[in-house]
Amino acid sequence: MFREALGDITFETIEDFCKQEMEESVRIDYKEDFPRNLEKTMSAFANTYGGIILIGIEETDNAIPKLPIKGIELKRGLQERVTAIALRGIYPPLFPEIKVCEFEKKSNEVEKRAVIIVRIQESASAPHAVENKKRVYIRVGRQNEPASIDTILQLSKKREEALENRNAMIKRALNRARMICGNVVDEEYTRKISVVPLFPQAPLVGLDDLYTVAKDRKFETYVNCKMLPMAEGVLFQPNDITNRNYYEYAEISQQGLIYYLERMYEVYFLMKKRGQEPITDLSLIITSFDKVLQYAFYFFKKIGFWGMVRIGLTIPFSSGLKLCLDEKNLENVKGKSLEKKIEINTDLSISEMEENYSDILQEFVKKLAWSFGWKPTQEEIEHQINKSVKRC
Repeated sequence: MFREALGDITFETIEDFCKQEMEESVRIDYKEDFPRNLEKTMSAFANTYGGIILIGIEETDNAIPKLPIKGIELKRGLQERVTAIALRGIYPPLFPEIKVCEFEKKSNEVEKRAVIIVRIQESASAPHAVENKKRVYIRVGRQNEPASIDTILQLSKKREEALENRNAMIKRALNRARMICGNVVDEEYTRKISVVPLFPQAPLVGLDDLYTVAKDRKFETYVNCKMLPMAEGVLFQPNDITNRNYYEYAEISQQGLIYYLERMYEVYFLMKKRGQEPITDLSLIITSFDKVLQYAFYFFKKIGFWGMVRIGLTIPFSSGLKLCLDEKNLENVKGKSLEKKIEINTDLSISEMEENYSDILQEFVKKLAWSFGWKPTQEEIEHQINKSVKRC
């Protein structure tokens, strides 16, 4: 249950898990009923190695699940109750994955019961404090123990290192693109899209497994590139690096960076070849953004990562850049950027991406349009997405 999609977990999944008789541990906690101090356990997991809390599971004296599963009374608002505790009782707030799995308990009459699964990722936003920000807990064996000052300082340092690592990973990806593609990579006309764990630390997948996953569904499905191994994962080199009008480059790293770079050929062609004002096409940006997100979701789901990621779009050459809705009709200009560089970042979990992909894409288009000084209607946003998105 640590690596399965939350949507695929059912009561039967939980029952099979309990039959394995896994002891309560540094990453597993069983709760017979809704606990009074759930925030303490959630924050302790987040501050340590992450883990799963199963509410509605009674345990034996040996700290293993007791069968048959009793569950808790099925009521409205169970998931919302857990969410409220994670957001209001913990600082900084947590965003755990939560699912209420219903089942029927047969006795004298059929009774509706439930087990709540709360899955928490190890957090580089640690330390997470509770009790009005006064106490920090870590997970030690089966217990939640108060953290020492030294431990709290170590957690804070780990977060800073993770942030530095994320920025360094993206910088290395750009440097590799320059090295692979030579002087063809001209940042002034290069659009970049990245999806990366919010606080990357240890590798999420081994090199061989990463290569297998990438080979099963190559980026060639999405872009005109060939796959090659690299020190930290795999990269996708353009088949024709002599084409200055248009090229694509992509890579996937062990730590979960999905990086994509492409020439904004519409801008380059107009400015260099025609001497016209720079214009970019919204539909081209949406198409690229969608294909990278689709591939990222496939990759993270395949390796069993459901934590928080940062999705980023960067358009370096932006000052004076106009936005049109169709490259075949460059007169249909909707706005003009006043910034030297457009950067749009969104933080969300892979589970959110699965459940709310349409809303996420719509919000991205809205932010992008506003960056160009255009306030589209909901109908205009949906129309642009429908004509631009391609499912591979």
